[in-house]
Amino acid sequence: MTFAPQNPEQQRVVATQAELTVVLGGAGVGKTTSALAAAHAHLERVAESEPHDRVLFLSFSRSSVARIASRANEILGRRGSQVDIMTFHSLAFSVVRRFGNLVGHGDAVLVSPAREKLGLAQHEIGYSRLIPLTLEIAQAAPAVAEHLRTRWGLVIVDEFQDTGDAQQDLLQLIARDSRLILLGDPNQCIYTFLAEDGVRVERIDEACSAAGAENTILLPETSFRDPSGIIPAVANAIRGRLFDSEAIAAAIQDERLVIQDGIPLSDETSHVARVVSELAAEDMGVAVFTHHNDMLAALSDALEADGIEHEVAGLSDALAAALDAQTAMARFHTGDGTWEIVLEAIAVFLTSAQRGQKAPPIAYQVMNGSGPTTLQARLSALRERLSEAGSIREVIEVAATAHDALGLPQKSGAWQQAATLLSVMYARAARTSSARDDHQMVAAICAEAREASYAALTDSALSPREVQLMNLYQTKGREADATVVVLREGDFMGYESEPFPTTSRLLYVVFSRARHKIVVLLVGNRFHAAVAPLAALAAN
Repeated sequence: MTFAPQNPEQQRVVATQAELTVVLGGAGVGKTTSALAAAHAHLERVAESEPHDRVLFLSFSRSSVARIASRANEILGRRGSQVDIMTFHSLAFSVVRRFGNLVGHGDAVLVSPAREKLGLAQHEIGYSRLIPLTLEIAQAAPAVAEHLRTRWGLVIVDEFQDTGDAQQDLLQLIARDSRLILLGDPNQCIYTFLAEDGVRVERIDEACSAAGAENTILLPETSFRDPSGIIPAVANAIRGRLFDSEAIAAAIQDERLVIQDGIPLSDETSHVARVVSELAAEDMGVAVFTHHNDMLAALSDALEADGIEHEVAGLSDALAAALDAQTAMARFHTGDGTWEIVLEAIAVFLTSAQRGQKAPPIAYQVMNGSGPTTLQARLSALRERLSEAGSIREVIEVAATAHDALGLPQKSGAWQQAATLLSVMYARAARTSSARDDHQMVAAICAEAREASYAALTDSALSPREVQLMNLYQTKGREADATVVVLREGDFMGYESEPFPTTSRLLYVVFSRARHKIVVLLVGNRFHAAVAPLAALAAN
């Protein structure tokens, strides 16, 4: 192991043998690295007495898991094979896939919430059912519960402040007889809108009380993400709404914080693309954060035209479903998918576009061939056009216009955004793929599309590129040399009043992702009161 603690507090984390330890600290202060070192130290201590012991490192999102895994080998060394790094839901899915037959769910296949509304086959389960089903399996099979409780001698939980009731129930199952290390930061609790799921700031405070002062470790504010301390100081000032602070003034003076205002909505995409291109030309990795999927899709198209490799993370359910439907059409054209799969994918899209617990009647009409004759005639015409298309390029064009051709009632914007993304994926596959025929080309496109749509369930990207585009709430577990924060006139920031605690925490998390530079782009003229002081800074 090459990790050397940088301060006494990190040394306490590495050396802890308490049953429950809580580690607190801001973004980039070394919580994850210290915890990995603690995992290594634990395995070394029990190497002779319990040579088969393991450590479980749980996180809230797959993007966090990817970040943790990237650091693990250097720190864990030969003990790396004894540490399992995964999300709560991937842990639950692994249990369901292995033991689901005990409760009638053998060979389980995970499906989206929209697909779940249409009714599940025996082998299909919805994402929201993963953890409850795992608990059901453990209750029905005591041997499975005992296996889970004894598999890991140490369980580490990252981003503990973001866990809800379901994650807590799973944790109580697997860690009843294990030591626990909980990592958290109340200032990064940005999912309080999931209060119905039990996400609340107080959870981390309760953990500290349970651990006691002697086993609650507060890491110093020294940032290892930005050793200069400039970016962390800016993020903390933003969280505290200290917009006139010396930290912000100094960062602006040194061009570590750049705020550009007065950007017309009509120029939003081109302006953002230009900023990203300039940062990428400086060999910086870039993360773009915005509230709006429409801008992400258009920006993806613009960056592809400029030859800038990038990935879009965290698609909405409707956008992911539209992308799935259009790739199903491409697979139908090449004979790699059936027409029934296309119909089901369209039905899932229609369901994703409607709120509520039930699928709309039109979704069932598409799937079973009922409903208005006009709809069936349009579906037949679409099938014929896909079958007769002369190239994959033409198939993508047919798929792009399918929403209007079928007269679908909702989410035409999501469909068009998906068409834009699919066009980008086609261009990328044509440029970089070794595919020699249409089957291979479509397979390459579908592989990237599946990765993108999977993010709608997991809040992550599976193969991060140097330029990442995402919603503001996909920030957790990510970092980049430069972050571009796009704030648009009319952005909804909730109903809070000054000091806007939720939005201030969100801005803190977004700003603290940067290692070197933050660029804030203000599109329009009038902004929510929570972010309006940024416009004032630009004016000065």
